Amino acid sequence: MKLVRYLDLFIKNISRLVTVASRGKPFKTGKEMQDLGIISDAGVLCLEGKVAWVGPMSDQPPHRELDELDAAGMVVLPGFVDSHTHVMFAGDRSHEFALRSAGATY
Repeated sequence: MKLVRYLDLFIKNISRLVTVASRGKPFKTGKEMQDLGIISDAGVLCLEGKVAWVGPMSDQPPHRELDELDAAGMVVLPGFVDSHTHVMFAGDRSHEFALRSAGATY
């Protein structure tokens, strides 16, 4: 049996927190992809290895004492964003970038 330890952490005082929330949808398409949410003086609560809450420090939920990271003066960006495509042939597909960004499907 493999033992897994999750990190519980509160990142506080983030000067700018950039979000790419899709507001209830599984993913963004078209012009929605250009919409970044920016929260000033923000916090991120991570419990059991998952992001449990993000928002302004003034709205932070009550939580037990846990490790804290003070991110004053820093910007926090999402890190696990899958933005790749698979090449289906050896030709040039650069023209597809604008189409895909606009929400076109194959």
